[in-house]
Amino acid sequence: TMAGILVYLSLAFFLVRPMQRITNAMERFRADPDDPASHLDPSGRRDEIGRAEVELDLMQADLRVALNSRARLAALGEAVAKINHDLRNMLTSAQIASERLAASRDPKVAQALPRLERALDRAVKLATDVLVYGKTQEAAPDIAAMPFAPALEMAAEEARLSPEGVRLVTGIDAADQVTADPDQLHRIVVNLLRNAREAIEQQEGRRETGVVTVSLAQADGATLIRFSDNGPGVSKRAQEKIFQPFAGSSRPGGAGLGLAIARELAQGHGGDLILAETGDQGSVFELRLPGAPPKLKAKRARTPKT
Repeated sequence: TMAGILVYLSLAFFLVRPMQRITNAMERFRADPDDPASHLDPSGRRDEIGRAEVELDLMQADLRVALNSRARLAALGEAVAKINHDLRNMLTSAQIASERLAASRDPKVAQALPRLERALDRAVKLATDVLVYGKTQEAAPDIAAMPFAPALEMAAEEARLSPEGVRLVTGIDAADQVTADPDQLHRIVVNLLRNAREAIEQQEGRRETGVVTVSLAQADGATLIRFSDNGPGVSKRAQEKIFQPFAGSSRPGGAGLGLAIARELAQGHGGDLILAETGDQGSVFELRLPGAPPKLKAKRARTPKT
């Protein structure tokens, strides 16, 4: 009898009570993830009970982060819904003003007007689609073969790369093509170039000129575009969440959405965006797009008829 009582007490102390503790923590967490009492401090045991405690603790931490991100996304969606109507009205007014500017004979206005019109068109399209994006996901890309060099030039201008500041270096041929949705590719490239510029400009004690180098290669039916910068690199802590919304930014004032959006757009094309290299010498992001369209053929000059 005494032996049975000892066995019972041992099982209750070493197995039953610890399992009840784990079960209670799980039930409290399911009822209210923010309840401090639902947090389970691992006891440090090295058996299966100890492993279960550690895994439960890690799972609760990951779920809390995911729930907080979801709450912030919901709040952002509600805020965007409120300003979307007024924003579209403002953009419409700006489009009307740009149409009036078209009548100007000033050569500087005529040179800048096409870029202004393209920027307004993209802004109006984004404002129109933003509620759909908030409720579901990005629209399916309208994919076609397109020259990459002019798209890169427009994106670099919007990302504020310049010879006087952080400059763009590229050996991409004017005949090189990619298969992508023009508007979505523009958003991807602008986000990558802007992130690189801001990281370089915010690097303390920097003396070297900032450079972002873009290269393009095709292999195995896919196109690989590399964005290399000579910035400070990405910290190990930031690398873990660099593509997570609201969690990937390590810069003051950064929302942590740019890379998350860029990767989602790339994956919507059937490709991907990854951080290939990073360190004290800078970072390299690789954008992979399906398809390897041939180079544009040079147009032959027409022979005048005699």
